[in-house]
Amino acid sequence: MNVGDLTEHYRKLNDNELLQLTLEFNDLTDGAQFALEAELRARNLPTPERKRKFVSLENETLIGKKAVRDGGPGRFRLWFPWGIGYMNFGKADRRRHLNSKTQEYTTTMFFLLLWFPLIPVKTYRVEDRGWKLVWLERLPLDWRQVRRVWATAGGLVLSFILLLAGMWVVGYIRRM
Repeated sequence: MNVGDLTEHYRKLNDNELLQLTLEFNDLTDGAQFALEAELRARNLPTPERKRKFVSLENETLIGKKAVRDGGPGRFRLWFPWGIGYMNFGKADRRRHLNSKTQEYTTTMFFLLLWFPLIPVKTYRVEDRGWKLVWLERLPLDWRQVRRVWATAGGLVLSFILLLAGMWVVGYIRRM
């Protein structure tokens, strides 16, 4: 088979079948390895090269899940009354796992000041298991997600200001 045929064949496989092929990656021909890596990247699945960079956090039931080497961002520190600290926002590129209640998505951590997401710090690919996040991979900052978070936060602040201004105008008119 040539690379084009292999690419077409890999495109027809589901995610779990592709991940199982990565277990036999070193036994594949160079063309098959190239086609497999291209399909894994196209689906945003962990490639064998990416999997070598990370260590396992715990025995994962799904093949190919690896945790971030630095263990993720650590504990989120947030000075509660004043809204100063770190918090993650956004769920981009969301993918729900079949037969389980987990989902995988990209999120960005921001430094907060007065509860406003001010400075983007890091972007991670995470697996959400309900009450527990598993940090799969640290990514470069996702500026599209950063702009969406800033637009949403700015819209909320503007709405609050307009609400206060409207209340002031109504009070002013009633006193006339």
